[in-house]
Amino acid sequence: MRVICRATLVFDCAQKGARDALIVTHWDDLNRLAASLKDGLVRPSLVVSKLQAMQRQNPLQQAIQERGAYRQNVAYSLVY
Repeated sequence: MRVICRATLVFDCAQKGARDALIVTHWDDLNRLAASLKDGLVRPSLVVSKLQAMQRQNPLQQAIQERGAYRQNVAYSLVY
């Protein structure tokens, strides 16, 4: 039985069209942000407002969007 880790799923995401290098590069930041949200240390509205207030699109914001695209692709693949 082959054990699939999350990193493997991220690399498989390249076939679905997401930019895997962006997700892999910011994987620690994504996990840190998720943990902060889960623990209640930061509110989601604060994160969104800070990311939207920046002049240019932040690489972390791009990684969040790519992760969302990856998740939608996986969910779609599992349904069909």
